[in-house]
Amino acid sequence: MINRTNDIHWEQQIWKLFIGVILVFGMLMLDLILDYFDWYTVFHVLGEILAIVGLMIMMVYMIILLSKSQIEIQIWKKQAHQAEEEVLRWRKETETILRGLGTAIDKQFMEWRMTPAEKEIGLLMLKGLSFKEIASIRQVNERTVRQQATLIYKKSGMGSRSEFSAFFLEDLLLPSA
Repeated sequence: MINRTNDIHWEQQIWKLFIGVILVFGMLMLDLILDYFDWYTVFHVLGEILAIVGLMIMMVYMIILLSKSQIEIQIWKKQAHQAEEEVLRWRKETETILRGLGTAIDKQFMEWRMTPAEKEIGLLMLKGLSFKEIASIRQVNERTVRQQATLIYKKSGMGSRSEFSAFFLEDLLLPSA
């Protein structure tokens, strides 16, 4: 599960920096105009000092944001690594079962005398893909997939997609004893 409690609101942070840059830019433009007219006053020096301090504050702020983003990246990498490990562990634990299920499904498809195209569509249906997604994968018309699905239901003696899926999956979903 992903923990987003330390989520940084990037858009707000970028807008703050943008406004700060515009303000400092405005101050520097005013300084340039004042320099052009040789108006050296206390306010002129104060403006230059404020511009420098403003830029320094924005640099520190950007460094802080960068460090926060690095921390967030590390958190995401750790969570991604944990998720990958969990998937690998699950696959390792269920590999034999899944291989056996795959063999049983293939055997049943042969008993129903399905064509290679029907077998492929049947497997993609069992994986939960829509007819549109199956058509896209197989680079055929969706209507063709629907027609082949109808043949699959007829050959298997099932009345619908859910019946077809349940034929293979219902025993896997038995309640725990």
